[in-house]
Amino acid sequence: LFLVVYVDDFKLSGPTENLDKGWALIRSGIDTDTPHDMSLFLGCRHEESVETSPWTGRKVRVLTYNMESFLRDAVEKYQILAPDAKLRFVATPHMEDLDPMDATIAAGVPGGGSTSKSTAPSDEPTGELKNVAASILMKLLYAARMCRYDLLQPIGRLACMVTKWDTHCDRMLHRLMCYVHRTYHLRKVGWVGEKAETIGVHLYADADFA
Repeated sequence: LFLVVYVDDFKLSGPTENLDKGWALIRSGIDTDTPHDMSLFLGCRHEESVETSPWTGRKVRVLTYNMESFLRDAVEKYQILAPDAKLRFVATPHMEDLDPMDATIAAGVPGGGSTSKSTAPSDEPTGELKNVAASILMKLLYAARMCRYDLLQPIGRLACMVTKWDTHCDRMLHRLMCYVHRTYHLRKVGWVGEKAETIGVHLYADADFA
């Protein structure tokens, strides 16, 4: 059995025949709600289904991590703090991937104007979102670490700038929030479709923004 406990949320996994025994042991010393199937856990909806593996053609149990409502809340928070910002379609969260529309973002972005690519300009004025940027980024970071790994790099990059936040950072954050707004549909999807003896570790993840 494998148990995850965070404040008042419990998640238990293991052989089906042992789950009831595990919950009985836990509830013998802790007063909990009646255990139920996976749903909302730490802001992330766990959605179970059965799909066909694109590699083996076998039917596999799939777990989808859905944080759309959490990310919508993060974008709403940003819009409250930056009410003049206009969210538009962007293909990536990175300012380096400039398109012709980026030349016109000044009309609807805090600190709009220059589109310099530098990540640490020394001559731009302090950004309008300097005092709230950390709050926005940390909310996004939770979702990114849980299931939206495509957001980790731009969040980490901006997190390094919170003590020297300028108008260029405002624009970078706006670009990121536009991307989040247009990608609510993205999900992390995982399954195991092979026997235990065929499974091995191929990649180690460091405990940082990587």
